[in-house]
Amino acid sequence: MVKQRAEGAAILLAAGYSYRFGRDKRLERLGSDSLLNHVCRVYSEVFNRVIVVLRPDDQKVESSLSVPHEVAYSEHSRKGMSQSLIAGIRSALNEPWVVIALADMPFVKQQTLCEIRETLCREKDQIIRPRHRGRPGNPVGFPSRFFDRLQALTGDEGAKNIVEDQGSEVFNLHVDDPGIHIDLDTPESFRRFERLHRHHSLRHPIQ
Repeated sequence: MVKQRAEGAAILLAAGYSYRFGRDKRLERLGSDSLLNHVCRVYSEVFNRVIVVLRPDDQKVESSLSVPHEVAYSEHSRKGMSQSLIAGIRSALNEPWVVIALADMPFVKQQTLCEIRETLCREKDQIIRPRHRGRPGNPVGFPSRFFDRLQALTGDEGAKNIVEDQGSEVFNLHVDDPGIHIDLDTPESFRRFERLHRHHSLRHPIQ
């Protein structure tokens, strides 16, 4: 995939504490790469700006990233996901749109990311939410007119409530990609999907 547009940014929320995982899953090995570096690589091949949201004490994690990226620090990450999201948005206020992604979802296809990007450029005022077999998933694209609402989130509130409140202003993008539903929250889920796709390309692990 080649990057075709200079506008817009992808925000990878990666300032969590991996409580359910039991250790820092961002550095967990997925094939020959770490989970976070793999996800960052996939997004950097589609978006010209990839903003990785980390905690201020994440020097080890930041130094592990070997692909082009920017870093936004979430000073109050312990207060919940909203703080990471706000940190990312503040780094992208001059962009016409952002794609908000979770850093523990490594199986989203690049084709899906390209479709989200192109739809954001075409449907300039709508939230773009991917769906696979009738179920919504992540990542989700937001035009800049929603930035103020995103920055007003509190606690562990993510962007889901904003999407659900908008109704007709959400463009449901139907994609052939079960990866939009798969996050690796536990060691068991990590091992299960790593084993299932061990002999497949990590960029297109699910067919």
